[in-house]
Amino acid sequence: MNLTKPITTVVVFTLFVFSSACNHAPKPVDKYAGFTEIDKIVDAVITERGLPVKKGDEKHAPGTIIIGSLNRIYVSNHNPNDRYPSFVFFSHLTEDKYFKKSDSAYLFNQNNGQKSVSISNTFQKQLNLPKTPPATGFEDDINMEYKFTMPLYSKDGKTAFICVTTYCGHCMYTNDYFLKKSKDTWHVVAQRYYRETEGN
Repeated sequence: MNLTKPITTVVVFTLFVFSSACNHAPKPVDKYAGFTEIDKIVDAVITERGLPVKKGDEKHAPGTIIIGSLNRIYVSNHNPNDRYPSFVFFSHLTEDKYFKKSDSAYLFNQNNGQKSVSISNTFQKQLNLPKTPPATGFEDDINMEYKFTMPLYSKDGKTAFICVTTYCGHCMYTNDYFLKKSKDTWHVVAQRYYRETEGN
């Protein structure tokens, strides 16, 4: 009795069923779909440092917003006639070895042609943004406001630096964040508190 043909038919049918099941299996959700690289960096800081600026956070942090545009930051070797965090010293970036001296030319030439960039529309839909464009000064109905700078990148694209200024009505302080990229995901590796000043 020749069983070769029935066995072959069963094997082929089994492989067909397995292949069909694999093709119809739900694909993993990409939480970064539609995100830019800047979005991913901002999201890493928000998530890992618990900044209450996403929709739903207003339940326990009412009046907390994030500004959707990121201002330019540039690298300087000396103290320019400018306010931090509009600039950062090169020595500040390299003293903890997150950036290398070989990154210098790449760092100095970044963000020269842009005054600001915006968080993508995809990411903005998840965030508490101001209802109207932010006015000069601090609005009465806002308790906390977070403002990010544009990030600075290492030459290999695996290290980033970004500043976050917090306005709380009567004070202002800035935190610097160093991030590392691993498997397309950014993680905060260091945080540095800069200063606190009187606000409006």
